[in-house]
Amino acid sequence: MKKFTKYLIVAAIACMATLSVHARTTVINAKAVKGDLTEYLRKAGQSANYKDTVVINFDKGTYTINGSVIFQGHLVMKGLGQQHTTVIFNKGNDRGNFKAFTDDCFIDVFGTLAHPLSVDISDISFQLQDHKGIWWKNSRNYLFKIRHCNSVNITRVKSYISNAVSTNFDLHVCSNVNITDCDIINYNNSEGGGCLWLRGEAHNVNIKRNKITKYGKDEAVAVFDRLVDHSKKYIRGKASRTDIFIEDNEFVYGGYQGKDMDPEATCDMVFSLFTDQSKSPDRCLTSNFHLRGNKFLINDICTRCMYIGFDPADEHEGIYIENNEIIHNPLDREDPFYYCDIEIHDLSASTDIIHINGNSLRNDQAIVNKFGTTGYAFVVMRGGHVSIADNKIVNNVTRFPKTGKTYGIELVWCKSDGNNNDVTLTGNVCKGLDCIAHLGAWQLADKITLNASNNYFAGNTRVFCDQIKNLNLDFTGNTFNSQNKAFFLDGFAQKGTVVFNSNEVTVNQGSGQFMTRNSGTSSGRIDKLEIQNNVFKGVLNE
Repeated sequence: MKKFTKYLIVAAIACMATLSVHARTTVINAKAVKGDLTEYLRKAGQSANYKDTVVINFDKGTYTINGSVIFQGHLVMKGLGQQHTTVIFNKGNDRGNFKAFTDDCFIDVFGTLAHPLSVDISDISFQLQDHKGIWWKNSRNYLFKIRHCNSVNITRVKSYISNAVSTNFDLHVCSNVNITDCDIINYNNSEGGGCLWLRGEAHNVNIKRNKITKYGKDEAVAVFDRLVDHSKKYIRGKASRTDIFIEDNEFVYGGYQGKDMDPEATCDMVFSLFTDQSKSPDRCLTSNFHLRGNKFLINDICTRCMYIGFDPADEHEGIYIENNEIIHNPLDREDPFYYCDIEIHDLSASTDIIHINGNSLRNDQAIVNKFGTTGYAFVVMRGGHVSIADNKIVNNVTRFPKTGKTYGIELVWCKSDGNNNDVTLTGNVCKGLDCIAHLGAWQLADKITLNASNNYFAGNTRVFCDQIKNLNLDFTGNTFNSQNKAFFLDGFAQKGTVVFNSNEVTVNQGSGQFMTRNSGTSSGRIDKLEIQNNVFKGVLNE
């Protein structure tokens, strides 16, 4: 009998141990919660472990969450539609019309490297509480901080932030991410924060069919950092980012109509992909990245629309910026600034080509730099290998109100603070140019290679060269419709080659000059000069 009893006790202990590791699901109907909803959710989040799931159902109505709620288990949040279910985030104390947050974020899904979690949010609206003042500058906050999740689904969600140093969604080391059909708005009023940030290790990311609206500093959408572990500390290492698709979204920069609109607000960039802009020896691999089919509406001062950057230790393969539409609406501000649609800052040793293909641009903004010349470039390069193909660029050469002058676009500006610049132009249609290429800058560039074939260039069709050691140009089969008598080379390098074959050139003003030199020294040497089978129209004594 004792032996039998002993077996029963052992069996009971084993059964209890088995039950204790079973995953639990806690379902909460927010409307039925009596008392403080925030405290109720905190208790549910803290009592869950990495195997458990908390499901929060929100019926029609408006709900308020005051302060941070941490979930250490899987999280599901469901509403009945953006128009019917709203959650307001509110925290802090008014002090003389200033609102100060003391918490880092509102919803913190806290997975770990060993035990990643999942998040599923759908059919709901989140907004930050309106307030009278500004947020304190040292209180950088997030509506959602999502750490170490191997499944993130955010669908049909609206998120609104106004006049706050805050980011809507901040994801750390997350994979299998699907953010679709959302409306994400961030008017940070020239302080800091963005709409959607993905930090560190990330795989299988799909950001599709969203409307993303931004005004103020920092990126609307950013993929960045070499973060590999945020379980206890912010640990960087050898990270990788693979299979990332950002497609069919509408990005809107500007348009904030609030009375507290900051006249100093400028956007650093609307979208960015980079590591951490350091000389870290840890490699970050980016593979199969696609930014395509998106629409960018630029309605205010912005320094970059898209930015792609790689550090010296980084590797990359399969980087595509394709079939995007960029529209610059007229500005009512006359601030001098520099702007580019796409900046490539590649300091890595990778020879893989970055593709900029099939994009369309319509510009109605007069962008003037502090020197009184054009401040606008379609592509700025600071090192790397880039193919620019089949893009359609229409610059309406808007007249700048202050001076009455018109300004064009630089198709490519290769700066000198990167590695060797290797550019190929193929099949592009470009109207309203200030120059085809601005090669070099204030520091001496080591080597620049520019090959162009089957393009249509209209406007000022010069290739402006300055501060270059070695330059190799090959223009074959292009059409030039020049509004300037100097239709091609302006300056040259210390040495290099020039091939200009089978092009059709029409000069509309002046006698036409193949090469002129308005700046720099006269010490340049062309090692190879080949000019043949071209057709010149309007060129005197061709």
